[in-house]
Amino acid sequence: MFFIYYYKELKKYNIFDVSIFKPTYKKEISIYLANNCSRFELVIVFGGDGTLNEALNGLMSKINRPKLLYIPTGTVNDF
Repeated sequence: MFFIYYYKELKKYNIFDVSIFKPTYKKEISIYLANNCSRFELVIVFGGDGTLNEALNGLMSKINRPKLLYIPTGTVNDF
């Protein structure tokens, strides 16, 4: 599962919003983050090596990137 936590516009009011994203096909995380990462200040990734790899691929395609927090919940967790 892949979670995104963002609060750019709402943090000045001490309010935050959580967006939950669960991919349904390969490379969907990379595509989603490449197209939407400017909306977020922090991306939290729950998953294994493949999930983290996809998130990094999507984020590294941009100059201004949000922070990334990785919580390993996969089988191997080589990172």
